Amino acid sequence: MQKIFGRVILGAKLGDPPDRGEVYKLDVLRQEAFEMPLDPTDGVEEVRVTKLKLRIIGKERRVITLEASGESDSKAVYKLLDDILAGGTIPRDLLVVQQVGLQFLFRSEDSGRPKRFSFTVSAPHSCTLKCDPRDDIAKDYLRKWGLDVSRRLEPGSNQSRQKAQLIIRE
Repeated sequence: MQKIFGRVILGAKLGDPPDRGEVYKLDVLRQEAFEMPLDPTDGVEEVRVTKLKLRIIGKERRVITLEASGESDSKAVYKLLDDILAGGTIPRDLLVVQQVGLQFLFRSEDSGRPKRFSFTVSAPHSCTLKCDPRDDIAKDYLRKWGLDVSRRLEPGSNQSRQKAQLIIRE
């Protein structure tokens, strides 16, 4: 569509849209019970969800954003979500996770207190991780936990076509 628009409307030849690389599926994180197993050799003691940005299906402009520091309670965001949903007016199944804030607690050899490492992931294509060793560990976990599904996309598959459609629509 972009190529056609460029040729017909702008009179210019446009190249292919850039491949965003990662594709994130975050809806499993609307449940506190989602398992995030850790490998002790990575030095990660704990992973906490510190932010959930949720869109209500059928109400495109209605978004709920929950944030909790998790300093003393690693499940604080989920307790807050349970409090909000307790009235029963919004079923959990009608919530789509648009963004999640994650905090990794890395084992510290010198001070004894874990070192906090926080980042944000947004569906479908955004993540604040960069390219240092801790970022690489976090990226590996996003793939292991099934949150980063980009590696699962096979060229020519139906999922690959859906990925291309997402890029074109933006």
